[in-house]
Amino acid sequence: MDYRKEAAQELKDLLKRQNAVSTLREELMDLSGRLTAVKSPCADATPVQGGSAPIEERTINLIVKRDELRAMLQTSARRVARTERALTCLTDQQRDFLTVFYVDRPRGHVEALMSKYHVERATVYRIKDEALRDFTIARYGGLGWG
Repeated sequence: MDYRKEAAQELKDLLKRQNAVSTLREELMDLSGRLTAVKSPCADATPVQGGSAPIEERTINLIVKRDELRAMLQTSARRVARTERALTCLTDQQRDFLTVFYVDRPRGHVEALMSKYHVERATVYRIKDEALRDFTIARYGGLGWG
C-alpha cells in the first residue's frame, strides 16, 4: 500500500467528508422527525394476506434507513477526526501548504505560495513534500517510510 497516495487522497476528500458529516446529521434529524410522526399500527388489525400492515413496513424501513445513516455518519466522522488530528501535528506552514495543494486548491496555488512565503517554485514543492511526509507519518504511523 502506498501510504503517501492514501494520505494525499485523505486530504483531497477532507472537505467532502466534512460536508457528508453535516448532511448526514441533517438527514438523521429529518428522519427522526418522520419516525416520531409515524402513526402506530392498530394492534387488532389483521394484516392483508402475505405481509404486514403498510404502516409497520414504513416504520421498519425508516428504522433501517436510520441505522444505515448512523453507521455512515460514524464512519465519516471518524475519518474526518483522524485526518484533522494528523493535521494538528504539523506546523502552520505545513498545514497551509497541504491545504492549498490538496484540500482547497485554488487556481495559481503554487504562485500564491511562492508569493506568500517568498520562496522559489522548487522550495514550494520541497516544503509540500515534507509536509505530506509528516502528515503521512502522523496519520498512518510512518508505515512505508523505513
